[in-house]
Amino acid sequence: MAGLQRLVTRYGPIEYRQTGSGQPVVVFHGGQGSALNDTFDHVLDLRRFRIIVPSRPGYLGTSLGANGSAEATARLVHALVETLGTGPVGLISISLGARAAIAFGAQYPEMTRALVLSSPILGPYAPRGSLTHRLARIFYNRWTEAATWWGTRLAFRLLPRTATRMFLHSITRRRIEPLTPRHIAVVRERIFNLRSYAGLLVDLEQSVSEAMIAAIQCPTLIQHSINDPSISEDHPRLAARLIEGSELCLYDNDLGHFLWVGPGSEQAVGDIRTFIERHCHSD
Repeated sequence: MAGLQRLVTRYGPIEYRQTGSGQPVVVFHGGQGSALNDTFDHVLDLRRFRIIVPSRPGYLGTSLGANGSAEATARLVHALVETLGTGPVGLISISLGARAAIAFGAQYPEMTRALVLSSPILGPYAPRGSLTHRLARIFYNRWTEAATWWGTRLAFRLLPRTATRMFLHSITRRRIEPLTPRHIAVVRERIFNLRSYAGLLVDLEQSVSEAMIAAIQCPTLIQHSINDPSISEDHPRLAARLIEGSELCLYDNDLGHFLWVGPGSEQAVGDIRTFIERHCHSD
């Protein structure tokens, strides 16, 4: 995996990673992710595509500053690709990263070739006052989140099968029997790459307006798992209704919300590859 780099823009510093060469594709990672996310490094042909993965504000090496909104995040990422001189880019977003990707596409249509919304969350995931928000403020604030993740990883080291089963309840409705070593390995790898930093609490409340969603003009692929218990199907269906000409695909995969990994992910990953190759090819 290519190393992390840091760029100071007029809107603040941003950390990023890039790999490959050719047509640029920006990946907006999901909640508790970072520029270390390598989900699509093996999906796209790195001889034809240049993958750029910024850490969104509040995650890893990109400070939160005044960039907590989807619009401000998009502005920061636009400053990054403008400085890198990429020209128009393809966008792939995961889960909570969808809001910033939509804001980028809406605010900078001339810089956006195509947009993938995979397991998108559009409105607030856990508004203030909700049980999820209250628990997150206890376990994932800046003083406790490192200890929380240390304990989580310890559980996966000592009791991998039990920890995997518990985690799977939060991301899939499917009862996975038998629980194979591949399932355990995939979930463990995801868990060991996550950290909340300051970004998660901002992510829980962030949203984009219907007007901004409707402003998307580029080809758009929307993906959702029918086994995903973590977000309502209302999110992808709203995006499909508001984005003219968009394509909504539903999947019956093992890991539900984690459409991109594990058994049953082949169709979703293949659809992303085909979509990006079709719409982000060289002129």
